[in-house]
Amino acid sequence: MKKSLPILCTSFLFCSVFSYGNEEVEEAQTDEIAMLEPSIFAQQPASLEELDLSPSTFAPRHKNPFLAVGLSALVPGLGHIYLEEYKTAGYLLGSTGLFGGLSYSDVLNENFQASNLITMQNVSLYGIYAAYRDVRSYNREEGYFYKMPKDSFADLVWAPFQWSVLKKPEVWGGFLGALTLAAGAQYFLSPEKTECAANHSSKMTFPLLAFPVGIGEESFFRGYLQPMFSEWLTPWGGIILSSLAFGAAHLGNGLFMEPEQRARYYSVGLPVITSFGFYFGWLTYKNCSLKESVALHAWYDFALFLVSYAAVQSAAVGKPSFSISIPF
Repeated sequence: MKKSLPILCTSFLFCSVFSYGNEEVEEAQTDEIAMLEPSIFAQQPASLEELDLSPSTFAPRHKNPFLAVGLSALVPGLGHIYLEEYKTAGYLLGSTGLFGGLSYSDVLNENFQASNLITMQNVSLYGIYAAYRDVRSYNREEGYFYKMPKDSFADLVWAPFQWSVLKKPEVWGGFLGALTLAAGAQYFLSPEKTECAANHSSKMTFPLLAFPVGIGEESFFRGYLQPMFSEWLTPWGGIILSSLAFGAAHLGNGLFMEPEQRARYYSVGLPVITSFGFYFGWLTYKNCSLKESVALHAWYDFALFLVSYAAVQSAAVGKPSFSISIPF
């Protein structure tokens, strides 16, 4: 027992020293880690005031609507390049170049040249509407209260042939009413004549031109001017102003008339045209679409152009069985 006592004491001493040494090592390691810890972890997170989270930091880019429309009026498609919509820009530029080139081609006859020139002009009118429509969409309709039409070119091309559009009473009823009103106006314009020469040549009244004319004029007057005026005034104020602009655009028709007939045209024909513009504007506002006004406008012009074209062809062959004057 005495011999084993030193061994036991030595063992206990060794264990106590080993245990104490470990505690010193752990504390030393902890202190060392604390000393080596980066100061960034000891700092508090930055406050919201210190971060630049103002609305302007995340605000989307804004495009100028007048610049987009102005560029499109200058060259169809240029406004869409500004809006970074290169596909639409390509369509407008290509269409303008195609119809513009055909309108000056020496290979084609004069009637076909004139038809392509008129089509090119109406592509330009559509381009103005499309630029205004798309710049508003680009700006997420911020700052606008008037809900403008969003019809695409394909929508307007097919509108005169869609039963869902034509079956509406305001469309087919408006067509019949417009023809009746036009016939009455024509009687007052030339009451003393049972036969009168057509004022428009076959170049300007080829029946199929009614469709690009309907698309172009409705796109510009009801698709662009009416929403723009409505933003400045009220929806009804926009309808009235765009209708007056529509009538004013037809003032030039009277320049080719005799003084007496010109006076009748300005006093009777022009108010009728303006009233048509008012009705087209109401159709657009009611349906929030250009399809109804395009369909009505196109078929109305088609009926007038067809009669006028037939009258011109009849006179051309020396058998004027009938004749008609269409100043609008």
